[in-house]
Amino acid sequence: MSLHIAAKYQLNSLMNRLAAEGIPSEAVEIYRARNVVAKLTDEGVNIKAYKIPGLAKGLIYGMLRKPKALRAYDNAFELHRLGINTPEPLGVLVERKGGRLCRSFFVSRQLEGWSELRNAEKRSDFEALVRALAEFVFDMHRKGVYMKDMTPGNILFREVDGTFEFSLVDINRMRFGITDMSLLRSRLGLVFDSEDAGAFFARTYAGLAGIDEDAAEDAARHAFRDRWKAIRRKQRLKSFLGIKPH
Repeated sequence: MSLHIAAKYQLNSLMNRLAAEGIPSEAVEIYRARNVVAKLTDEGVNIKAYKIPGLAKGLIYGMLRKPKALRAYDNAFELHRLGINTPEPLGVLVERKGGRLCRSFFVSRQLEGWSELRNAEKRSDFEALVRALAEFVFDMHRKGVYMKDMTPGNILFREVDGTFEFSLVDINRMRFGITDMSLLRSRLGLVFDSEDAGAFFARTYAGLAGIDEDAAEDAARHAFRDRWKAIRRKQRLKSFLGIKPH
């Protein structure tokens, strides 16, 4: 078992509990699907327990690729170095047995008072929110940060003194030092729940970046439709195989 703890925090007792029993019984579960997310309210701590991979993936992540929990931990420090907000990383626990990845946990500071972008298009101040988000994403792209999972549930926002602030979560699938702007912009259409909202965001981003707005909107609409086609194909396959959805 390998254990990594950010040096300025004393989380040894919590990490030992995770190693021994998993998520503590007093933690409040806030999300459950493929992975489980819970929070320890008194400590202001968020715990993400990643799904134990199957045999093949377990061996790959155990010996060849960095586990998702460790990637999220390392990526958080890199985002902070670049001045991009994400919950403060506190620790990570990765358990391997016989070279195979088993359990893994990422511990971070719990954010309170933040909201997901889901259904944000219904807000009366949606246009102001989009302009602020476009500036945030454009700055992220100028710094070479590519976030594959740039979806409504993975971008949090809050309003402070009349301005919007943003924070990224679920950050294990990121790449840094990317200069291919077409790749960086390929996720613009996935930021909001609706195709029209994503298209409006892409046009706003394009105006800020000085690129063709019509082309940006068209690319965003295609990205949105392709994503939902892929989701429906996956759902049909699971239904055919008799696999219950999360």
